[in-house]
Amino acid sequence: MGVASLVLGIISLVFVILPFLWPLAWIGGITGIVGLVLGILARKKLKAAGQPTGSATAGFVMSIIGTVLSAIIYIACVAMVASAAKTLNDPAFQEKFKQEMEKSLKEAEKESSK
Repeated sequence: MGVASLVLGIISLVFVILPFLWPLAWIGGITGIVGLVLGILARKKLKAAGQPTGSATAGFVMSIIGTVLSAIIYIACVAMVASAAKTLNDPAFQEKFKQEMEKSLKEAEKESSK
């Protein structure tokens, strides 16, 4: 169980560290939680048996870090989407966007007619 916790902690950190996997950061959170549970159970079992708990402790720590960072990334993504939705629904922004698009299209037409 200690090795499983370690592997799940590493997987959790991989999903958090690599930016192109951030849309899947929730997978890192899930593997982190499972690794956390396995790490706790393995540490208890190994301590009771008088064996070293190194891999279980490492998996426990990495799972905590991966889970916390996954939660932070998830919250940040939700906040950005909410902010973008608010901005895109603003009538002043929509009018300014429309004006800029028309201006760009006119400039493009002038460039292509030369």
